[in-house]
Amino acid sequence: MTLSVSCMVSVCFIILTLMSEILVPLGYTDHEASTMGFWGNLVGIAGGIVAAWVITKTDKYKLTSAILIIGTLLGCIGFQLCATQLEKDSGYWYTFFCLMVVCGMNMGLQSYCLEYAVYLAPEIGEAISGGTVC
Repeated sequence: MTLSVSCMVSVCFIILTLMSEILVPLGYTDHEASTMGFWGNLVGIAGGIVAAWVITKTDKYKLTSAILIIGTLLGCIGFQLCATQLEKDSGYWYTFFCLMVVCGMNMGLQSYCLEYAVYLAPEIGEAISGGTVC
């Protein structure tokens, strides 16, 4: 689980931090890259909340993790392809959408890991079991 959280941090936070360096050489403006980064953070927060809520209500850990991991993977592939292969004018919203999928699904992984740690060790308590994951 610690590895999953580490991968989530590296994928989502680094993409959002380096948004200008990724998109400006491809023809996007700094403002467009910043806008994508801003909305990526908001969608990531919402994705984390939704993932935690779904896991709490359904207890379907395997299905939720599969959806989050596959969604992150497909979002990363889509973001890479849309940003590099499509013209900026026609591909802006495709690139934006793929980035939002990456952020929403990837930040949901952190909520998943925390919820799963608490599920695996209920006798330890949420503060200790969730804290060791992060």
